[in-house]
Amino acid sequence: SRRADLDAARGLAIILVVLGHLIARAHDAPPGYEGYLLAKSVIYDFHMPLFLYLSGLTFFLSSQLNPPHGYAHYVRSRSERLLIPFVLFGVVITVGKMLAQYVIFVDQPPKSLVQGVTAIFVGSSDSPVFSIWYMWVLFVYSVATPILWRMMNGYLFAIIPVLLIAPVFITAPQILYLDVVIRFAGFFLLGGLSARMFPQIFRLSPLYIPISLLGFAASLAIVHNAPPELRIVICGLASIPAIHAVLSLREWHQTDILAWLGRNSFVIYLLNTVFIGLTKGIVLRVAPVLIPFVPLTLGLLFAAGLLGPIYLRELGFKFWRPLYQLTR
Repeated sequence: SRRADLDAARGLAIILVVLGHLIARAHDAPPGYEGYLLAKSVIYDFHMPLFLYLSGLTFFLSSQLNPPHGYAHYVRSRSERLLIPFVLFGVVITVGKMLAQYVIFVDQPPKSLVQGVTAIFVGSSDSPVFSIWYMWVLFVYSVATPILWRMMNGYLFAIIPVLLIAPVFITAPQILYLDVVIRFAGFFLLGGLSARMFPQIFRLSPLYIPISLLGFAASLAIVHNAPPELRIVICGLASIPAIHAVLSLREWHQTDILAWLGRNSFVIYLLNTVFIGLTKGIVLRVAPVLIPFVPLTLGLLFAAGLLGPIYLRELGFKFWRPLYQLTR
């Protein structure tokens, strides 16, 4: 059954994801965006660790460690849910960028069709669809975790500290997204640990909320000039008790809009950069006068990235049932 608090948590997380995608690269931002770029830097210190933590929490709560219909059937279902959309939309986005660059401004267009399609699978940061790496990474975690769980006889959580610290000292190659697979594996398993200890770990005292929120704010301020991988570990860890503190306030996890966004987080994640890119290209082409008005421009991009994918699925994909189901 669905949980309103986890849906709301995913809603908050996907808002952060979209905010982080509004401007692809800092040097592309026109004057006046400095405040946003600082906010984006802060968001990138914790938003994907938090997203993967919530994914791990959901994975373990849904009892996927022992697939009821066998492992082969389970891998097939995970492929249909994660791998096929990743490949399908990766190719569509790559081809779309190749064509759209001749009409409107496009962020990070592929140098060629072959290079773009190859980069989807190689998984380098130059990939035209690097923004959707989460689906590939979640697929890897989903199919590997049941096997590792059995191999380690339930002691899988013991390697969490190693997985959290390793990316700080080891630079993994950008092959098949191995670098991000390793970077966030510890947070995915932390979600599993929370699920296993639930609800004991979250019996909150009155002091829990202010302490956790202050700790999270302090982590963002203290490590702002630290190396990126260290910031991700520290701020990502601090964001976990903070999100539970926020969701312990009933008015937050009972907010319909957050839960609605959480239920639609998959299609938002999949297509938010497409709508942001299209909106940016149209603004630059049709109404460049809006560019200096930073709040209005960012508001347009944010609304397009957050709501556009949902309405495309409901108004467009609904007429083709397989595609509609694929993006639910």
